[in-house]
Amino acid sequence: MAHDYVEFRVYAVEVCQGCSWNHLTVSNVLGNGPPDTVGTT
Repeated sequence: MAHDYVEFRVYAVEVCQGCSWNHLTVSNVLGNGPPDTVGTT
């Protein structure tokens, strides 16, 4: 996916069997990002 998209989000969720809710544990932004233009003229 990192080669197909500039940026995308990945979520890790935990399913609580006691309350039947999905709890977000981790969220990350991955991908190649925009081109680095710092220091180029």
